[in-house]
Amino acid sequence: MLDAKETAKRALLRAEEIKAAKKRRNRLLKTTAITGLCVACAAIILTVTPPIGINKNQVTIDDMPVPLAAPLIPDADAKPYNGTGAENETIKIPNLYNKATIRAGTPEVEIALINPESNPCWFKFEITLADTGETIYISDLVAPSMCIENITLYKTLESGEHPANVTIKQYDLETLEKTGQISVTIALVAQ
Repeated sequence: MLDAKETAKRALLRAEEIKAAKKRRNRLLKTTAITGLCVACAAIILTVTPPIGINKNQVTIDDMPVPLAAPLIPDADAKPYNGTGAENETIKIPNLYNKATIRAGTPEVEIALINPESNPCWFKFEITLADTGETIYISDLVAPSMCIENITLYKTLESGEHPANVTIKQYDLETLEKTGQISVTIALVAQ
């Protein structure tokens, strides 16, 4: 038979064992909850963010960082163009006006450079003067359903009509490899 001292000692040991088991169980529950939360966060991040290698605010083409265009737009007025992009894929090219009126002596131009939402590629717009071949603007990458509404030319244009080529380069959404391009001629009318 156990005396009172021995019984109390065993009771204290059993209480300590129970406390230790509760601590282990709580640590296991916390670790499981934190792991589950981390997995859930990672899943959300992977589904919400762009593909690997694409920073939400910047991508790299030819080892040069290029910021992304931002404003959301509805599907743009565009015409299909077959001949670039993946095989049997039709890329929608925005209907650029034949003429864009700009203010003479200022590099700020109000023009919408649009990538229609159904396109399976990034767009990059490059504007060059037709008579000299001088590049006066290169855009950021424009994702499908996005546009650049106002641009700043690299130089100001004097009054008059300036024929220009707008080259729309297409890049794969995931790999950022160039998949094609098309050029459209417009007149920049500086007033």
